[in-house]
Amino acid sequence: MTYWIGEHADLVTLSGEGRPYSVSTPDPLTRQQQSQAAISAFAKLIAFGCALSTVVLLIFTAWFIYRLHDTLTTWPHAQAQVLSTEIYSQLVDLNLPNRQSPRSTVYGFRSQVSYSIDSQTYVSQADIGYQRGDRPEMSSWYTRIQPGDRVEIAYSPSDPTHIRFARDFSTAYAPALLLLRWIVWLTAIGGLMLVVSRKLRLPIPEDSPQP
Repeated sequence: MTYWIGEHADLVTLSGEGRPYSVSTPDPLTRQQQSQAAISAFAKLIAFGCALSTVVLLIFTAWFIYRLHDTLTTWPHAQAQVLSTEIYSQLVDLNLPNRQSPRSTVYGFRSQVSYSIDSQTYVSQADIGYQRGDRPEMSSWYTRIQPGDRVEIAYSPSDPTHIRFARDFSTAYAPALLLLRWIVWLTAIGGLMLVVSRKLRLPIPEDSPQP
């Protein structure tokens, strides 16, 4: 088979044992098309990252819910009275590689409660189970659980001062529900990026052989 360029630069003519035919070379992409293709590829990459993160987070959340459910169902329960509540803060290192680690403030919520086990009174702290940089979210817990309220707790059989909120569902499973919210957000972002990628994807040029 032999190949040669015809008179026109955009025409490649091929001949061989079969019938000769010509194929038009595709026109170069415009700058707008190049930008569109780059954005489409970037959006697809974000969608893939969100999908991978969602799968990993789903596995971790399932394991976490299982462990939390096991704790709340195997530990003994008791009724406790809320003595005080507080929003506390602490500094955490972001641990960025090859940089001096900056510090960020996160907030949590905990209550000091009093409860009796086998005629012995204990005073301990029940933490909501997670911290965030969003103080207003912790303020909602501060208004939800007030001093004087009666709450149900689960305590460790080996150490009765180690306790967790056991009721209601949104309080007992607060950390797991936060993880589920992240999964929903990741899924929404990944789906949106996939739609953007498909909308901006350039059409595949059709080869049209000419005899």
